[in-house]
Amino acid sequence: MEHGKHGRNAGGTRLRQYFFLVGPGFFLLTLLRPEKGIGLLPLQFLLKENLRFTPLDMATFFSIAGIAWYFKPLAGWFSDHFPILGSRRHAYMMLASTCAAALWLAIGWGPRARYPLLAAVTACTAMIMICQATLSGLVVEGGRQFAATGRLSSVRRVAEFVSALLVGPLAGWLARRPLQLTGTLGAMLAVLLAIAAIRYRTEVGVAPPTSSWPKLRASFRTMARSKPMWIAATLFFLLALSPGFQTPLFYYKTNTLHFSPQFIGTLALVNAIFSVIASAAYAWICSRFSLRTLMTVGVISDAIGQGLYIFYASPNSALVVEAVAGLMRGFVWMPILDLLIRAVPAGDEAAGAALEWTPANIAVAISDLSGSWLYQKYGLSFKNLAWLNSGATLLILLLVPLIPSSATAIREGQPVSDDSTHHSGATPLLY
Repeated sequence: MEHGKHGRNAGGTRLRQYFFLVGPGFFLLTLLRPEKGIGLLPLQFLLKENLRFTPLDMATFFSIAGIAWYFKPLAGWFSDHFPILGSRRHAYMMLASTCAAALWLAIGWGPRARYPLLAAVTACTAMIMICQATLSGLVVEGGRQFAATGRLSSVRRVAEFVSALLVGPLAGWLARRPLQLTGTLGAMLAVLLAIAAIRYRTEVGVAPPTSSWPKLRASFRTMARSKPMWIAATLFFLLALSPGFQTPLFYYKTNTLHFSPQFIGTLALVNAIFSVIASAAYAWICSRFSLRTLMTVGVISDAIGQGLYIFYASPNSALVVEAVAGLMRGFVWMPILDLLIRAVPAGDEAAGAALEWTPANIAVAISDLSGSWLYQKYGLSFKNLAWLNSGATLLILLLVPLIPSSATAIREGQPVSDDSTHHSGATPLLY
């Protein structure tokens, strides 16, 4: 009896370690991403006003800078199968975040020219990618071990959206100040991430020995045959593909609506507040409704939210649209992230999670480039882009019936037997 109680207490303590690392980790990573965090608006205004970039130039710059995200599965495979310094996760995070700190200093204090800036941003993005790949592996490991996929997904998204609460106003403030300040702040945040990786270590004991290349090839075959994982990745791809107007929206705000950097930051803040509300609510909702139902409702809601951008015409309407769109998008991401964790094969947590995210990262680049191309070359109005994105979101509903029932059978917090995740000859699906 005492032994069982002790085991439960130990399990609760280890789960809290995951929460303490996942929350602050994704909070800092969101701030640090050059294409999404505190550096986005300062870089956008620098490229637009100092280097005279067109919308297509800017979309191309950030697409190239984000090329490291396409190699995220490679970082995941190394983290899964090749420990360094006795660690499969935390050492990777510590080393990559330290390098990111140095690269943020290079962004802030380096030359203001197209190619040196592009090189620094690309390298910094690569380090952030390695950190996220290893931290995503920890989310899958903890979610599977403690039947907490929904809760850890919620902690992750709440952390990302709470971070976005700071990104909006902080990036708007930084955009009108020397880039050296942005670079220095980025370096300080990266150091904090390294400290968090050391402080909240979830790994117990010594990491397993380095895997053999035959075992690595076997993991390739396992993931290639994992139908649930590829269905989940396709759903995520379509979700990321639909909002393809990040750069056109920036030019629409600045050139057509003449919004100031501070007000653009405020709009991002409003969007993030309502996204936090939706993401936090999922931790309670996920144990009361089926995953399939939550996905269907979320996709329809998100399509409505994207369509509302046709009313984006004034400061007041922009505030309302950002609030509703943030609420809808904050909710639709949660069941899909939950599904992504459940569909990853056991033993390949970081690589599987990274492989699921790679099509979505490609989709973001494609959608922004294509949206910018239609906006600049063919004069497609921003409102027509909003209609197009809303319709693309609805395409996700076509794949929801294809999700295997085994991937949605276990509800949040329900105990999982070893047989359900380690049966011979099949891909583990649940937790």
